[in-house]
Amino acid sequence: MKRFFTKTGLLIACVIFLIGSIQAQSQYLNFTNLSSGTILCNPGQIDLTYDCSGISLVSIDVSEDGGSNWTTIASQIPASDKHFLWTIQREAYSGMPLTFRIYTIENPSLYEQVDNVVIYDIPILMQQSQSDVYCINSEVSIGLVATGTNLQYQWYRDGVLIPGANLPYYYFPSIKYENTGTYYCVVSNPLDGEGNELCSSVRTDDIVVYVARPTTIARQPETMYVNMGGSAYFEVDPAANGIPPSYTFSYQWYVEATPNWQPISNSTKIQGATSRRLYFKSVSSSDLNKKYMCRVSALCGVAYSDSVMLSQSEISFTTQPQDQSVCEATDITLTTVIKNTNNLTLNCYWMKGSYRLVDNDHISGSQTTTLTIKNANENDIGNYYLVAEVADKGYKITSKTASVWVTTKPVIVDQSPASISVNVGQKLELFVKAESTSDNFTYVWSKDGTVLTNQTSNVLVIESTTAEDGGVYTCKVSNDCGEVTSSQVIVGIITPGITGVNDFCDCEFDILSPRPNPTSALIDIPVNLSKEFDVSVDMTNTIGQIVYSLPSSHFKVGLNNINIDFSTLNLESGLYFVNIKTEGKTFTKKIMFVK
Repeated sequence: MKRFFTKTGLLIACVIFLIGSIQAQSQYLNFTNLSSGTILCNPGQIDLTYDCSGISLVSIDVSEDGGSNWTTIASQIPASDKHFLWTIQREAYSGMPLTFRIYTIENPSLYEQVDNVVIYDIPILMQQSQSDVYCINSEVSIGLVATGTNLQYQWYRDGVLIPGANLPYYYFPSIKYENTGTYYCVVSNPLDGEGNELCSSVRTDDIVVYVARPTTIARQPETMYVNMGGSAYFEVDPAANGIPPSYTFSYQWYVEATPNWQPISNSTKIQGATSRRLYFKSVSSSDLNKKYMCRVSALCGVAYSDSVMLSQSEISFTTQPQDQSVCEATDITLTTVIKNTNNLTLNCYWMKGSYRLVDNDHISGSQTTTLTIKNANENDIGNYYLVAEVADKGYKITSKTASVWVTTKPVIVDQSPASISVNVGQKLELFVKAESTSDNFTYVWSKDGTVLTNQTSNVLVIESTTAEDGGVYTCKVSNDCGEVTSSQVIVGIITPGITGVNDFCDCEFDILSPRPNPTSALIDIPVNLSKEFDVSVDMTNTIGQIVYSLPSSHFKVGLNNINIDFSTLNLESGLYFVNIKTEGKTFTKKIMFVK
């Protein structure tokens, strides 16, 4: 028995050993995203991943000294998670070689350790230069402040890489106008061996660099010659110097005085003392024979204009051109008279707005004191003035501006269709639209040649039509310079019963409504008789001319029909009257014919 138990114990021990061996072989634990020499990018959290089997809890440590001392990152976390999201403070482990280990207390011999893992803090932009204007030849630096590990910098201008520009700033020791452009910098961590970014990069906003030239004056003021009580102005224009619209020029006009130049202030007589144009509304003797100057200042310095004089003119206008309003096709004459006591040589020319006039078939006298415009039309509308230059002294005077207006005759540009049909009792609207350089129109509507005194606008309105409203309508549109008459509009009134002029029923002779009406071809007029009659028919236009006649015929008792085929009569569209005559009586029916 003792030998049996010894053998049995040995068997059990062997089984236990094999089970343990098999169990040990089925357990494993290792990192999946870490190996020796790995670089990790830190945006604030790092995801540490692992693979394992046969265990339930995992711990992760980090060491800064190669494993002598350890800091626990994750303690006893579920092994089934397969990852741990490590919230890491920036700069805590940045740029140093680290050692990581992953293990389980369930099996102290089961762990993995990796060395020389480096964490890079990704770049974060903290500050940067803003777009600005710089004066030429000044010392300028644009730059940025960023945090991160082992940062690298690359500057660009207008989207093109600047070789060697690899500092957190870009420096101009003496900036030039050609340095104007749009700059930005890309900040990144070190690149790998193939030149690829190891971590994400960050780009600054565009930094627009304006380089402005010194303040200078492009157009100087000119000495003005003016008559007492007349108006005058001095004007200055600074040169464009690269300053964007948000930066403005400042102006101050001065007048020479003893002992120094004195700044001018605005008053009822002088305006624009702090603008580019100094304006004298009414020149007095105190304004004459003095020197004037403008100070122009901007971001890049100050410039002073030439000094100029305001002097008494030797010529003056005694007659100014007058405003004129005429009808088209009328001649226009603008006249001036110049006082020239010293018989100076003058060069005169007429202006229309900013356009200098020249003589042609339409215009004469463009270089004299009298301008003539022949057969004026709407293109001649505008403002005219005369400029008189003193040939040998280099100054000029300008007349007052005369406004010229040309009124054209009305022209009809739209109107109601040539024919309209409405049911009796319905509303009728006709319209006409006219155009002219003047909209002061008068409207006169007519029906069948008779003026309708109650219709005086461009729209004719009859709220509830009757049979008598059918006919031919026209509208005459007029203004002070002429008139025009619209095309005819033929209006047909559709009446369910008897219609016409002098229609009646004496119970022996009953005329029904023509059908169709309006018509474009055949018309049928039913005539119902209680006894026999001899009947004759003729048809007249609106002025009483007979355009069709039917010889006398004998109509029997009952329904008879009068048929007229308009398509065979060669008539114009319009209103016609069919006259049915018998035994001294006449019955008239209105027919509207539309081709």
